[in-house]
Amino acid sequence: MEEKTPKVWTSGETDLLFALHLEKDELFRKSKIHAQIWNSIAADMEKQGNTVCGGQSSNKWKSLKRKMNQLFGNKPSTHPTFTLHLSGHSSSSDSSSTDLPVCKDKDETDTNLESDSSDSESVAHAVSKELRKLLAGKSRWETLFWNF
Repeated sequence: MEEKTPKVWTSGETDLLFALHLEKDELFRKSKIHAQIWNSIAADMEKQGNTVCGGQSSNKWKSLKRKMNQLFGNKPSTHPTFTLHLSGHSSSSDSSSTDLPVCKDKDETDTNLESDSSDSESVAHAVSKELRKLLAGKSRWETLFWNF
């Protein structure tokens, strides 16, 4: 029997997974059976030269959500390196002012929130980068009520 080796995701593949999940977000919200959607995402990824199956995509997404909850959850045991706060930043070209969550970098956070592990820092940085990308296209209300 052949042993299965776990898929090692590149940052490009993870970025693509986030983008494709965002495109199909409405389908995920409307449907209770997500296997077909994950298979569709895997097919889209394969068209771009990434070899993954629907189950791997689903597992990666669940893993990313679990990491987000560990890093940014409101459990007392969580010590996030990065935190979200509402900020009044708006672009000068955009006349409508919307407050979107902005991730604060480690240097801007309180010293008592620093993480003990450099691995946690790198994961937190990657997750906050992806979170910023995802939240950039959302309205304030979508952002506040978005189930990550």
